[in-house]
This record gives sequence, structure tokens and C-alpha cells, in this order.
Amino acid sequence: MGELEARLALDERELNVLQQKFQLGQLTYYPDPNRGLLQESGPTAMSDVYKLQDHITKKKAEITVDQEAIEDLEEQLRREGGEAGWLRSLSTQSEISDS
Repeated sequence: MGELEARLALDERELNVLQQKFQLGQLTYYPDPNRGLLQESGPTAMSDVYKLQDHITKKKAEITVDQEAIEDLEEQLRREGGEAGWLRSLSTQSEISDS
């Protein structure tokens, strides 16, 4: 459970960074209108935007997979007669002992 939560946390941080990069690319201002037009219409600028959008979409899919894996583990524990809260308390204890 701890590994799944760590992977989810990492994927969420990576998504946050990708979204920040995407927003920074959208906010670039050039006082020279010609340079701004070149940036918006240049092949590398748009390909960078498309690449970031693609990475963001893939990272969101990875987060969904991570969340489903956690839910599956909790469901498996419930089917076997345990309580899902038990997994959370174990992962919290392992985080404390790792510190």
C-alpha cells in the first residue's frame, strides 16, 4: 500500500509540474508583436505545446491507474475480511518509521 501511495504522490507532483510548465508557456509575453506571432505560429512552439498536453494526458491516465490499484487493494482486503482503514494506518506507520 505504501508503494502504491508513494507512486500516486509522485505522479501527482509530476502532473503539477507539467501543468505549471504548460501555463508558463501560455503566459509568455513579448512587447514586439512580430516575435509573439513567431512564437505562436512557429513549428517548435506548437509542437512543444502538443507534447506537454500529451504528457499531461498520459500523467492523468497514470494517476487514474494508481488510484484504481489502491482501490483494488482495499477491495481485496474487504473481501478477505479486513478493514480498508487498516491499510492506511500501516502506510502511515511505515512513513513515520522511515523518517
